[in-house]
This record gives sequence, C-alpha cells and structure tokens, in this order.
Amino acid sequence: MTKAKRKTPRPLKVLWGGFNAGVIMGIVDGLMVMFFGLAQFDRTGEIIGFLVWNALGLGVLGVVCTLFVFYGLGFLLRAYPRFLSILTLLLIMSISSVLTLNNVGWSFQRTRGNAPDTARNVVLLTLDTLRADSTGFGGHPFVRTPNLDRLARLGRQYLNAVCPVPITTPTHASMLTSTIPAVHGATENRYRLDQSNETMTEILRNAGYRTAAFVSCFPLDRRFGLDQGFMLYHDDFSVPGDLRQASWFLALSRRFSTNTMERNCRWTNSLAIPWIRRYTGDEVPFFLWIHYFDPHAPYNPPKHEQLYYSGRVRPRFNAYPDQYALENAVRAVSNAGKPPKPGIAEELYLGEVSEMDRAVGEILRQLAISDVLDNTLIAALADHGESFGEHGFFYTHGEDIYEPALSIPFVLYSGYPSVSPGLDDRLACASDVASTVLPAIGMEPGSMMEGYDLLHPDIRRKKALVENFGIIMTDRATKQRGLRKPDKKLIWHTDINYIELFDLTSDPGETQNVASQYPELTLKLSGMVEEIFAESDLRRHDTWEDLSSETLDRLRALGYVVPDSQ
Repeated sequence: MTKAKRKTPRPLKVLWGGFNAGVIMGIVDGLMVMFFGLAQFDRTGEIIGFLVWNALGLGVLGVVCTLFVFYGLGFLLRAYPRFLSILTLLLIMSISSVLTLNNVGWSFQRTRGNAPDTARNVVLLTLDTLRADSTGFGGHPFVRTPNLDRLARLGRQYLNAVCPVPITTPTHASMLTSTIPAVHGATENRYRLDQSNETMTEILRNAGYRTAAFVSCFPLDRRFGLDQGFMLYHDDFSVPGDLRQASWFLALSRRFSTNTMERNCRWTNSLAIPWIRRYTGDEVPFFLWIHYFDPHAPYNPPKHEQLYYSGRVRPRFNAYPDQYALENAVRAVSNAGKPPKPGIAEELYLGEVSEMDRAVGEILRQLAISDVLDNTLIAALADHGESFGEHGFFYTHGEDIYEPALSIPFVLYSGYPSVSPGLDDRLACASDVASTVLPAIGMEPGSMMEGYDLLHPDIRRKKALVENFGIIMTDRATKQRGLRKPDKKLIWHTDINYIELFDLTSDPGETQNVASQYPELTLKLSGMVEEIFAESDLRRHDTWEDLSSETLDRLRALGYVVPDSQ
C-alpha cells in the first residue's frame, strides 16, 4: 500500500511564490547597485553576502505583497488565482523598480558638452574644522597626519591661508564661486546659495566633466544650494555604503533613521571609493568633491586614536575660566564619554584629525589604483579652524575672526607640471579655490568669480576680506568685519564700534592691540573695510533663509546657536 503524498498547503505555496519573486528582484537590484559602483566590496564573500542580504530583504517584501494581494485584495476582487499571481508579481516588480531607480537613478545622467582631449581631473578635499597648526606639515609636534603631510610635501603648501568666514556653508560656497559671502549671499549656515551664482561645478559640468560630491554634515545639505552642477550630490547621512546600501534598507533607514546631521569619514569613504572605482579611468574627466566633518565638535575618534593621544596634550590651564568654557568643554567630550578636564578635548580633537587623515590616505590610494592620480589636480583645505581657549573662545568657531578660527591649512597637488611643489608664503583665501583650479586645468574662470589665481607667478593677493557678521552666538561675540593682510589684521567690531589692529609678524597670537600706536594705518584700513564691504553688499545675490523648525533643530544639535523661527 503506497503512502499518500502530503500536499503542501495552498497558502504556503502562495507565500513561497511571492518570496521567490522577491528574491529574484533582490538579486537583480543588488547587481544594479554593484554595476553602478554604489557599494564597496573587496572580496567575493562580501559580494555574495550583499546579494543574499538584498535578496532576503526583497523576499520578505514579496511575502508582504502576496499577503496583501491574496488575502487583502483577493476577497474584494474575487479573481482567479492566476490573475492574483500576476498582480502580485507586478506589484513586487513595481516596488523593487522604484527602490532600485531611487538608489541608482542618478547614474543614468549624462555629461554635457565635450571635454578637451587634455582635460585634467579635479578632486576637492575639504577638511572641516581643521586648525592650521594641527597637522604635521602645519608644525604640530606629535600629531599623526602622514597622508596630508605627504600631499603637502609633494604639492604646494600655502603658509598664510585664511577662510572668508569661519562657518561651514558660507566658506564652501566661497570655494565653489570664488566670491566672498557678502557677495554670494550665503552668509550663514541657514542661508541658501542662490542659483544666480556661478559655481566651478557648473562650469566643469558644462565643459563635459562628470561631477560628484560626497558631503558629511547637514550645513552642506542640498537645501542650501551647493549642489548646483553636480550629477550626484550625496547628502544622505543615515547609512554607509557597504551591505546597508541595499535599496530596501536605504528606504527603511531614510524613513526611520535619526542620524540626519553628519557621518564620519569611514561612512563617506564607503560611498566615495566605489564611485572612484566605477567612474574614473575612462575618457570622461571628473570633478569629485569629498568633505569630511570628523574634527568638528563634539569630538569622538575611534578608541585606538583616543588611546594613542591620551596624556599627550599638556593643558595650557589648570581649570576653565568660566561657565561658558566649561559648558563647551562638556559638550566637546560628551560623545566620547570623557571627563571635561583641561586637555582632554584637545586629545580627542587630534584623534579625529588622525582618523580623517587615514580617510584621505584611502582616497589617494584609490586614485592611484584607478590610475588617475597622475592626471588629477587635488585641492585640500579646511573650511575654518577651531578655538581652543584663545580670546576666551573654547572648542568652537563662528563667533570670532581671530587666527585660530580663521587660519586654515591649504595644499594644492598635481601629478602633472601645472603645480610646482614647495612652500608659498603668499596670502591665500578659500575663495581662491575656483579661480585657481580652473586656469590650472586650462579653463577660464567664470565671469562673476573674483578670487585670485594662486598659481600665477606675477599675482600676489594683498588683502582678504574676512567677517563674522551673522548670528551672535554668545554674549562674548560681536559682529565683526575685518581685513587680513599678509602681516597685519584689522578687526572692526561693528555693533560696539571697537577696532583692533594686530601685527601678525611680531604678535601671531594677537595679544596686543596696536591700533592706538598706528592711528593712520588703522584709519586707512578701517576705511577700506567699510568701503569695500559696502560695495560688496550692493552686489549681493538674492538670498533665501531657511528658518523652518527642522533646519533650526538640526543646526542646534550640531552646536550652532540660531534664532527661533517666526
């Protein structure tokens, strides 16, 4: 007597079919993600793991769609099972296609125009909140920054470089437009760079360049307008680009993630390095902007960096002078769970700098592996510095225009002869980036660009306009506009009508106000500040201020004091 074969219950067959359909779509989606270089995998096992991970996720989606159609719509439609199966498959394919296109759709964009045969690639590395003296090439006695040091040694290092305003959004806008904030209009982190501005990115894209940006903090979110001209502008801070690059996971993370303000350099590189692998080495030149945010407070480097710098910093004071300093110290070390003792914040900061340097090394190695480093111009610079107690400002920036927050490291490197290596003592400004890079690769700067060409042998910048003229964050801060010369600096505190003049040659720490000793020079420079800024304000582009509660809450979470929305 033969044993009757047990039949699989029909509901299980139905759900199994939906699962298989989802698995197939997951494999297709995973292959698309890898084809367009959106995830970083170095071993075969990682590739298999990613495909399995993606397939399982969409397999679950297939089960959900099947339940919805067969046991939801099925009772209403009273349709035949074959019709319901086709409807389920179409639903799974539609949802999967939307997820996939949302993830890789930017890759289908095409370059514009025809680049010249001798076109050079451009990489812009912006190193947020990096003090000029916190690298090896900047003179720090024990910090570990071998990759930046090598870049500076092989490239051209500008010893006297400043930012136009020590705040993230406006300085980056100045880099891309070669105009100062008073002209381009994005004077604070909450202001949008108007489309009427002309960016280096737009010029390069119109010339046939492939353009991409990977930014790491909310002040550079696309809502603030710096995405002009970029084919890809990656400002999703919720997930890195490894196994979690699966389309279904990205959709869930964007819906539920609370990390919407920043990402560390490892996450940024996990997205930028696959892009380099996929989109370099062909006949299309590229402009790649990579921004790192790690040294920004609060400081929380990896444990091995914390251990390396522990006890190495000799505190400059035994106790914080006031409650303001203590509160900033507490915030600076809060994410690392450290006590706010003097010197601890500086140790953590240096750890962040070393971690960022490691990420820079990864990018340089990948450019070399992709065989494009020798045909690439690299501009590496900070958007501003950081105060460690100078002039009463602790672990902060954006409240003053003294040298710790204003001075920046600035290096130009090229694998071809347009950048000769060496030390350059000429005054340089972050607003000179576009007006220097474009001529270096054989292109004309935009008609609205006002920066200097730092590689021109006969041009020397005599002055740089600097300011902190926006939000007053604390009662210690004032509205400041100033003039930075190679050896002197004038600061006009406009709201209290107070002027400071410093001789940076004899007093690099800005401890002695010599305005009363040089009344004629003080009068001349203050007149220049008033006149030039007044003329710049008249040429200011339209601005749009985002005072939505979402934007203000995110900026506050990063430590920026902003006005309440009206």
